[in-house]
Amino acid sequence: MLPTRSKRLKNVFKSTISAAGFDELSADERADYAGDLWDRVTLREHELSVPEWHLELLREREERYKKEGMKGIPLEEIEKELFGDLTDPSKDET
Repeated sequence: MLPTRSKRLKNVFKSTISAAGFDELSADERADYAGDLWDRVTLREHELSVPEWHLELLREREERYKKEGMKGIPLEEIEKELFGDLTDPSKDET
């Protein structure tokens, strides 16, 4: 059984290490730091393990694809949902 989304997110924020000064960085600097750190991690990606729940999720999605075929939401609908408020001047709160 897959862990709930909230449990997976809690696990994302668990850390066994602390980088000195990280919390004092600006948001942009923290993002750059995280990107640099990820680049270093992926240099040795062959050493990374895949959590069992990732594999289970992939198996479930593959099985659903085999039964139902490819279903999706048109890009235009996704863009409207994501960016609709940004591009609709009638929703401007100024």
